[in-house]
Amino acid sequence: MAKAKEGKPTGRPSSYSDAVALVICERLAEGESLKTICEDENMPARTTVYKWIVEDTDGFADKYARARDVLVVEEGGRADRACCV
Repeated sequence: MAKAKEGKPTGRPSSYSDAVALVICERLAEGESLKTICEDENMPARTTVYKWIVEDTDGFADKYARARDVLVVEEGGRADRACCV
């Protein structure tokens, strides 16, 4: 990530992190497209996420696949989901 003159990071995250992966998986499981998720400036570019999938960074390929396949079941007004991470 590039750094501004003050030493603060600028631009999108490119390094893998469990926190970002979790947000991506949760949003995918809720029906958002990867394109929409990656349009947020605090999310990595789609090419970065695809790289994480192809390289299976920290098991991300499986997490991504499970998030895409998640089923939501309503039980007493509460949605239960299979965890994606």
